[in-house]
Amino acid sequence: LLVTSPYTRRQATPGSVSLATLYNEPDQTRYQEGPAAAAILLEGALPSFYANRISPKTSVAAPKAAATDAKLLVISDGDFMKNQRNVVRSDIPRGAPLPLGFDQFTGQQFGNADFLLNALDYMLDGSGLIAVRGREVTLRLLDSPRADENRGAWQGGNALGPILLTLLLGAGYRWLRKCTFAK
Repeated sequence: LLVTSPYTRRQATPGSVSLATLYNEPDQTRYQEGPAAAAILLEGALPSFYANRISPKTSVAAPKAAATDAKLLVISDGDFMKNQRNVVRSDIPRGAPLPLGFDQFTGQQFGNADFLLNALDYMLDGSGLIAVRGREVTLRLLDSPRADENRGAWQGGNALGPILLTLLLGAGYRWLRKCTFAK
């Protein structure tokens, strides 16, 4: 589902982290390992984590040994769905969470949230929610001269209409009660 660029370098964990690397120009020859998978989706019969466990003495049925139609999303980076906290912007309180996928230092909005929503829709779907999300809706604009011409009538109708309807329904209800209990 997600693949890195061809300019990739894999580093074993635990890796040493040093702020001195920020001052050194990266060596381009070290980033030649080619694309690497960053997210994959596993589908099919997956074994259950609870398959060989002793079930508790309750009325709950024992878990299945394997799921027949399972879907599992594996993402290589745990920070993929982690919001950054504000440390730079002055218009947002310090420490407030930023939108998912927003990098506060470059000001870029990445597609992390869209990717996760589409992946969850695919895994939970069955009725075509992905097709609905991708559909574009065109807004039909009003005819400006005609709207300006009838503006007062529409504003008056929208302001007085609910009031008149409420008075009419109240009078009808009062008349109905008067007829019912007058005897």
